[in-house]
Parts: sequence; structure tokens; C-alpha cells
Amino acid sequence: MKRGRGETVDRRGGTGKGWSWETALCGVVPPMISPLTISGDPDGPAIGGLVEHILGGGCNGLFLGIKDSAGSFEAFQQFLAVKQARPTFRVLPGDESLGAASLLLGADGLVPGMANFAPRLFVSLREAAAKGDAATCADLQRQITNLATLHGHGHWLPALKAACALVGLGNGRPSPPLAPAGDEDRQAIESILRRHGVLRPPFSEG
Repeated sequence: MKRGRGETVDRRGGTGKGWSWETALCGVVPPMISPLTISGDPDGPAIGGLVEHILGGGCNGLFLGIKDSAGSFEAFQQFLAVKQARPTFRVLPGDESLGAASLLLGADGLVPGMANFAPRLFVSLREAAAKGDAATCADLQRQITNLATLHGHGHWLPALKAACALVGLGNGRPSPPLAPAGDEDRQAIESILRRHGVLRPPFSEG
């Protein structure tokens, strides 16, 4: 799962003797101040271990839900299985490419980066999924997938920051060592946003 704000548990550094989900997570979760994420590329055993830890009431049962940006449908289904045992557990995927499928299969919502600059698109998707309108969900997912091509202009994070800046959110600068999107990439991103109606067409006199 993508690295997020706040405390982070890095499973890649947690393979030494005596390491376990219990010891790693209990040092982070009790304060409940910031989101808990897993960094690195998730795999079956890592996700399975986390699911077992949650179902076992680990860390005094303080897990309320998870923001899942793994981009793995297998991992998503494992988190959904937690809901069967704990109905109040919330599963919030962040991978836009799985948005429609996730919502239709029971995700509680989404935490997509592109909702920062195209919120109506994702609200519409959530509403269609709540109605069980698979056809509308499929159409909206196609729009989302096409909009997401902006991530291909340079590194995905500076591209996202550039898109946000174009709608007036932030200055487009990612945290170092990443550099802001270049002029060519910004122009391409702006073109994609205009094509999707996120930005109004340029004003012309005459």
C-alpha cells in the first residue's frame, strides 16, 4: 500500500528475528492519531497476516477500517472478508482503477487522489454503486480510467499535484526529492482536464 501521512510500518524492514504484526502495529495504533499504512509492495502473506491480526482483536481491537491502495483485488477481497466478521469495519480503496468494481462488491467508499480535482465524478460513481446501477458505474469508470492517463506524464505524484494546482489546490510542488511536473507535462495534464470538463475552455475574445 502506498505510504501515507503519519506513522508507517515497513514490512520490508520487519523480517528480523522477533518481528510480528503484534509488536509492529501495537507501537503505532494505540494513540490513534494518524492513519496506519503499510509501505512497499503488498503480497499475499503480508496482507493475510494483517487480516489475521485484525480478526484476532489485535491492538485491543482498535482497527476501525483500512484505506487500501494496494491495487490488488485479491487484497481487497481479504479486507472485505473482515467485514463479514466485523460489520462495522470499513474498507476504503484508493486505487481509482478498481473504484467501480470495489464499490459494487461492497467497499464503504473510496479515497482516490483524483477526487481532489474531480470530486463530482467520484460522487456520481458512489451514488450509482449505491443504487446497484452497474451500467452507469461502468461508464463512469471508463471516464475515470481515461482521466487517470494524466498520471503517465512524468512521475504520478507530481502529475497529481500539477492537476490539483490547475484547479487552484496547492502550488503543484511535491515533497523532495521529487520535482514538479515540467512545462510539457503540465500542458498535457491541462489538456486532459479540459477534455473531461474539469477545467473550463480558455476564454477567447471576439
